[in-house]
Amino acid sequence: MRKLAAIMFTDIVGYTALMGEDESKALGVLQKNRKFLKPFIEQFNGEWLKEMGDGSLSSFGSAVDAVNCALEIQHTLVEEPELTLRIGLHVGDVIFEGGDVFGDGVNVASRIESLAEPGGICFSGRVYEDIRNKPDVEALYLGEKQLKNVKHPLKVYALKGKGLPVPAIEQVTIESDRSLRSIAVLPLMNLTAKPEEDWFADGMTEALITSLARISALKVISRTSVMPYKGSTKSLPQIAAELGVQTVIEGSVLKSDNRVRITAQLIEAQEDRHIWADEYDRDLTDILALHSEVAQAIAKEVNASLTPDEEAGLKNTRSVHPEAYQLYLRGLQKMNLWTESGLRIGIDYHQRVLDIDPTYAPAWAELANCYSKLCLFGYSSPKDAFPKAKQAAVKALEIDPALGDAHAALGAIKMHCEWDWVSLAEHFRQSRRLIPNGINALLWEVQYLVMTGRFDQGIEVAERATEIDPLAATTHLMYGWSYFMARKYPQAARVYRKVIELDPEFAYGHLELGWTYFRQRKYIRSFLRARRALKLGDSQILLGTLGYGFGMMKMKKNARKLLTRLTETYGQSWIDPLFVGIIHWGIGEVDQAFEWFLRGIEQRSPNMVHIKHSPFADGMKDDPRYQDLLHRMNFPE
Repeated sequence: MRKLAAIMFTDIVGYTALMGEDESKALGVLQKNRKFLKPFIEQFNGEWLKEMGDGSLSSFGSAVDAVNCALEIQHTLVEEPELTLRIGLHVGDVIFEGGDVFGDGVNVASRIESLAEPGGICFSGRVYEDIRNKPDVEALYLGEKQLKNVKHPLKVYALKGKGLPVPAIEQVTIESDRSLRSIAVLPLMNLTAKPEEDWFADGMTEALITSLARISALKVISRTSVMPYKGSTKSLPQIAAELGVQTVIEGSVLKSDNRVRITAQLIEAQEDRHIWADEYDRDLTDILALHSEVAQAIAKEVNASLTPDEEAGLKNTRSVHPEAYQLYLRGLQKMNLWTESGLRIGIDYHQRVLDIDPTYAPAWAELANCYSKLCLFGYSSPKDAFPKAKQAAVKALEIDPALGDAHAALGAIKMHCEWDWVSLAEHFRQSRRLIPNGINALLWEVQYLVMTGRFDQGIEVAERATEIDPLAATTHLMYGWSYFMARKYPQAARVYRKVIELDPEFAYGHLELGWTYFRQRKYIRSFLRARRALKLGDSQILLGTLGYGFGMMKMKKNARKLLTRLTETYGQSWIDPLFVGIIHWGIGEVDQAFEWFLRGIEQRSPNMVHIKHSPFADGMKDDPRYQDLLHRMNFPE
């Protein structure tokens, strides 16, 4: 049996040496350890699993219980000088089989335990995510650790508090200088006399992030996760811990007519140690070269090597029309890619950019993304949106073949509209190579991997996306969705709860958590989440999927109400046939459902690609009409 659990691994400090000196005394300490730990584990709703030499392994239903238990153990042991423990905690999969327990969760917890000080507690980023908002919890971020027999580096934290030792700073700066290569660019301060021009400083922040994001040796936090810290009074160590980085960039922007002055300083957050600082004064026409220069200087300071392609890309900058560039920055600030109004504002701004400078490739790429997402969310028909989206993406690549976001945008079009599964893979590969920290490219790739059934890879890329965009509800939504599509419902529910924690008013978070509860047969919880989602939004995705859910719960009257609402709301524009079809499927009207699915194929509905691997399609796979749909979408066998 496999289950997700919070794992606690403890180890007796000095036991091996004691065993060599006095075997009987060592065995006595081992027995004392066992007798001491079990009551605490039971008190905090845990389960004693087994001993592993002088180590012990326990599991808990929540990270909070595991941390509270570990804290109580260490506080009590202050009065027990003969017994000193290190404790490591992790949230992960555990497999119970043949009376034994094993799995990655066990291995990771044991590796993390070895990083703790005697009498201390260390835990993974997965644990930190669950406890970070607890007012009585304070943690020291130790950086990303490459643990033995663990495939990817993991974020590690040490619990701070009365009597709890934490590693010294020379231990915190981990092997090589990897931790210094995780960077967050905090919102640049607007020094102009006009507060209404904050948008320019915000745009400068995003542009600098974009330049740094091209460097594969760095981990660069995305704009959506750093902007909430604008005007924040939090300390740098706290901000760095919340974002999972070791270094931050602070600075300011002063704009006067077509001149720009940017100051920037690179700081090692935990020690508040200045690593580098400089000031740049440029004409606005040279602003792209300025950002590249700053990015290269930062990479040099943290010893991050650039590949030849990255170095060439950063040096290959061009002048830009001042007015066009300012419109581009305003478009980036105004775009809200989950609403119709945000997308249409983005289109307007980027079209104005191109009216002034039709050779500005990033504006073409953003235009392509706007049109694609208008269609995905049902605000525009494929016939209207996708030709414009493809034209913009192709134009961007004609101007700049090395623009990673343009490759990602064209790959998304080929996936959702053209169903060209061969060439789109190359575009996503190029986008990851050209902009390894690009959040849009990562999220498009997650969809591609999941749509083609490579769930583990999709989950891995989605997790990477949350690492560089840790505070964005939309990014975590995609992470939860990758688990959901893989039928890993407990993991999906955990992530979706995180989505709602980040944004309680995000309709899609409630929708997807409700779906996960439905798959776990928690129908009352599912219904309550569905009702909350309907109060917060009425997109075609919401109405269609909730209508299907009501149908499956034998609430046909409710399902038909949503079907009517869907057709009345979107009847004057375009109704995505997929969402009408799945409501009919939920109600049990199979023939009507397939009629609508066929319309979806004929009209090139961008959401039809979900039909191969989504759980809602599980019941239709024996129908020959289903196989015909897949054949028409050119899905690889």
